[in-house]
Parts: sequence; structure tokens; C-alpha cells
Amino acid sequence: MDTATGQANDACYLDNHLKAVVARHEAQRDVEVLGLGVGLDLSPYYRHALALDLSQPVDMAMLDEVAELLAARRR
Repeated sequence: MDTATGQANDACYLDNHLKAVVARHEAQRDVEVLGLGVGLDLSPYYRHALALDLSQPVDMAMLDEVAELLAARRR
């Protein structure tokens, strides 16, 4: 988190801003918004999200999950 933003606003300011921006773009359908978290669950922010656990070896199953996330939105 940006230090100045954190000092000037409440602790949830950036989280709430991200949720609002994503919701606005999803409602307007002007862009597709996907979340790909590396070691993080981004589902509170993105309706279409995938969390990757890189403590496990990257294998074809993991790459298939990423491809499915991207391909599902293009249909």
C-alpha cells in the first residue's frame, strides 16, 4: 500500500476503491476484469478470480486453470 495514501485515509480506503472501480467496469461492461492472485485470494475484489499457490510446482494443471479463466471470459 502506498504510505501516503494509508496515512491520509482509513485502512480500507484502497480496498473499497478497488471494489468500486471493478464493480463500475463490470456494470458498464466496457472491459473484462479478472483477478489473478499469486498467493492471494482476490475473490473479494473480482467476480472472476483465480488464486495461484506458487509454493507448489507450476504444472500443466495450474496453467490449465489460468487458461480456463482467460478463455471462459471470451465466450
